[in-house]
Amino acid sequence: MITSINTIKAEDKLLKFIFYILPLLVIAGNAAINSAFFLVMIVYFYKCIKEKKLLFSKQPEFKIFFLLYFYLIFNSLQSYELTVSLTRTIPYLKFFIFILVYKNFIEQKKIDLNSLGIFWIIIITFLNLDIIFQSIAGVDIFRFNSGLASRNSGFFFDELVGGSFLVSFSFISILLVTNKNNNSFTFFFLLFCLVTVFLSGERSSFLKFLFMFSIFFIFFKNKLNFLVYKKTFSIVVLFLSIIIYLNGSVLKERYFGMVSFSHNHNLSLIDKYLTSQYGAHTIAAFFIFKDNVFLGAGNKSFRFECKKHTLKINKIQKTIDYNMDYYSSGCSTHPHQIYNELISEHGMIGALLLFLFIFKLILIKIHREKLSIVNIVALLYIITVFLPILPSGSFFTTLNSTLIWTNFLFYFIKMDKYE
Repeated sequence: MITSINTIKAEDKLLKFIFYILPLLVIAGNAAINSAFFLVMIVYFYKCIKEKKLLFSKQPEFKIFFLLYFYLIFNSLQSYELTVSLTRTIPYLKFFIFILVYKNFIEQKKIDLNSLGIFWIIIITFLNLDIIFQSIAGVDIFRFNSGLASRNSGFFFDELVGGSFLVSFSFISILLVTNKNNNSFTFFFLLFCLVTVFLSGERSSFLKFLFMFSIFFIFFKNKLNFLVYKKTFSIVVLFLSIIIYLNGSVLKERYFGMVSFSHNHNLSLIDKYLTSQYGAHTIAAFFIFKDNVFLGAGNKSFRFECKKHTLKINKIQKTIDYNMDYYSSGCSTHPHQIYNELISEHGMIGALLLFLFIFKLILIKIHREKLSIVNIVALLYIITVFLPILPSGSFFTTLNSTLIWTNFLFYFIKMDKYE
């Protein structure tokens, strides 16, 4: 009996430890994330064997996850790059188990969400300070230089995703601590993060953070102390102005410089886009979709299929401006836009199924219970993932999936304290 109790305590301690250091795992990289999630899977299947049943199978989320996982396997099986596609898809089960395990774990109050929020805020604050320092000194506190004057990654080093990380974790973390109290501190912290995301040079992340912050401010405007808000806003604007002054030309080029390879200033906005690297990815995605309209080319196949259409892409760009200095192949590990990824790798039917599964997951929660403020901001993040036009990472990579499904987790959790 004592051994059983100790085993249970050991399992809970392991799960608790992994969740507390989740932001650190994201910073450490894919190997750290995958190792931790693998341990969570071991705990889950161990408990399934021990209790002689498939845990959480009666939860509606389980059924949707099962269907989604079944679809992803099917999508990979019909891929032209079967092995490559399956190596991404088969381990993807870890994200669904992660949500089911921690939804139950947190709702059983085995984690103090307030202390969790404080720990995560400390990590976020250090990352903020490191990115700000890097934007001024050119190197972070570990003397790392990203190699691009306009890109500051902080502890992420050569992975330029500090801004994406802040968009995902900052809103949830601060609300776990402040809830509906001390809204002025919440506002100040989020403004602090907004400045950092701006300095990271991640244009898409900055726009996403700005979108979430604007909606959040509208939602809370009646609860803010206007005098404190005015002072806070003034301090942040002054601080931001100093940073922009010190890095003016670099930031201006990053945020307002043209991404087009063409130097023809008479081109329309659409033509400038089509003659850019992002435009080339979009053209490639369109041709891949055209070849695989219904089911797509398969998960993780864009990097291979794009090579078949290089000449067509160059022809389109030459038609727009024959004197371009450089013609993009349109190839990359992914097309840098979620809709381009879905239509090229999953086709019309696959993309619709994915949207249907995600929409169903959202509706389950709305129909089941009232949303807390934490649920709402997590849902807001999920919406930003699917904002059209904005560039994005691949939906199915370890990093992006961790950020997305962590927010899904906080969307699913019943949190009466945070209503």
